[in-house]
Amino acid sequence: MKRISSRTNPSIKSALKLRTRKGRDVNNAFLAEGDILINEALKSGIRPIQIFLREDDFSSDEEISSAVAAGLPADADIALLPKAIFNGLAMTETPQPVIAVLEKPAAVMLSPDTLLKAARTRRGIAAEARRPDSLSLVVLDRLQDPGNVGTILRSADAASFDAVVALAGTADVFSPKVCRAAAGSAFRMPVLYAKNAEETMAVLVNAGITPVALQMGGTPFTDAELSGDTALIVGNEGEGLQPVFIKKSKLTVSVPMQDEVESLNVGVAASVVMYEKIRQDKSI
Repeated sequence: MKRISSRTNPSIKSALKLRTRKGRDVNNAFLAEGDILINEALKSGIRPIQIFLREDDFSSDEEISSAVAAGLPADADIALLPKAIFNGLAMTETPQPVIAVLEKPAAVMLSPDTLLKAARTRRGIAAEARRPDSLSLVVLDRLQDPGNVGTILRSADAASFDAVVALAGTADVFSPKVCRAAAGSAFRMPVLYAKNAEETMAVLVNAGITPVALQMGGTPFTDAELSGDTALIVGNEGEGLQPVFIKKSKLTVSVPMQDEVESLNVGVAASVVMYEKIRQDKSI
């Protein structure tokens, strides 16, 4: 067990770079805080690179052994950090005593083939099997709030959606804030990436998936036909959906609200509609 006592240590300097999206992309790694989140990542097959333990909380070999027994990988590079250095690396005001540097999964671009592969993997069926029925996707059009992205990932996972599509400009799925909001769903939920709206719509049409835009003023979601192969498209918190999504979607849906309420949080609205989509599928 090694102890790192300097902020200029190469391991600390490298880990600090992962607090930014550029750093995560360049180094193909990200940070996860807390044993529960770290264990969820490890269970999903994500490789640990380094584990940092806050020294004040792991002052004996027995406590370290207990942490390993609780799920931290015994073969990982584990280092003790003084409280000041550890807290400087953490992204929360009251950090948990374990931080991991984890290998970031390679980005998979959206295509008809990668979409079907993600759906088959998600459902645990063989690659040569027939196309799964009632594909369910949610498309994130430049969502910038990490809390919203994390909420949608978690709801999509809970509602058994097949994949999430993230357009360029969407908050990084592997940012600490998104990971915390999504919990283990950030690691379980297949995420496919798309460059722009036109490319996304072309793939959806090619794959036979009906695009449905979530937009104020649309058909109340309880009155809309959402069953079958459907992609729910949700837009940027300030600007909404790009025009091509509204123009080329089969229909637009909304969540009815009392007049006094201006709007719903996009994460909440998307979650409500996702569950209605799954409800309709199960009634077929």
